[in-house]
Amino acid sequence: MKKIVLAAAASLALYCAPAFAAAPEKSAASVVVTPAQDKAARALLDSMGYRDQIRDEAQAMLSGVQVQIKRAAAARIEASKTLSVAQKNEALDKVDKRMPGMIANIEKSYASAEFLDAMVAAQVPVYASRFSAAEMDDLAAFNRTPVGVKMKQVTLELSRASIDADQSVMMPRMMKLVEQVISDK
Repeated sequence: MKKIVLAAAASLALYCAPAFAAAPEKSAASVVVTPAQDKAARALLDSMGYRDQIRDEAQAMLSGVQVQIKRAAAARIEASKTLSVAQKNEALDKVDKRMPGMIANIEKSYASAEFLDAMVAAQVPVYASRFSAAEMDDLAAFNRTPVGVKMKQVTLELSRASIDADQSVMMPRMMKLVEQVISDK
């Protein structure tokens, strides 16, 4: 049991390490965004293809969300103490029939201009809390260069490769520490 708990803790620590590596200096919610920062942040997000990224991420998320929604609904239905077996089966069938319409509604919502505008608006203070308007203008200009375009194209790939590289160094060390704890040395 001790080994399982330690292995789980080690895995969780490695999984969460990138998220806690650099805590934000200021909360984006507490930042007062100037009109110049607002304009620059929106231009930067545009140069990053942020709206397209959000649409792509929403599509990727939706490919798995149907299974998750169905599992959650099935678990809730199966856990019901008031439904008979026939009623549970009927409820599960209802979920299956309603699922395509629900997914279509989610897709429509995530593709709407209102949703994308809200996502951009939420990002403005995030960037304004870390960059001046001039810095955001410089970043946007960089994003429009050939190297900036390439950077956008490979960023996700770089992030994944970096995490893999970090874990290849961290995991053996973490497992050694876990072994030391398990063996009580």
